[in-house]
Amino acid sequence: MDILIELMIDLLFDAGLEVTKNKKINKWIRFPLILLILLFLIVVVVGLTYFGLLLLQSKDDRAIAFGILLILFVFIIFIVFIKNILEKFLSGYFNNKRYK
Repeated sequence: MDILIELMIDLLFDAGLEVTKNKKINKWIRFPLILLILLFLIVVVVGLTYFGLLLLQSKDDRAIAFGILLILFVFIIFIVFIKNILEKFLSGYFNNKRYK
């Protein structure tokens, strides 16, 4: 069952990412798909953060350590996401013909 769910999600994201990159596909299909993928990723990050904060309130030392690791993991994901967005934005900005 786990392999089936993983296969379905993998196919959905692979196909979704290919569709979002393809300019031949209508915007009315691409933009909601981008929004759906982004919404899913936001829900996962918020869920991990919430679970980490719940674990920080625990009395068990291992649970607190795991909560700290979860929050650090979310923080690293956020930093990498911002870095990738800035790289794509700045590379497109400076590759403009006006700046060459």
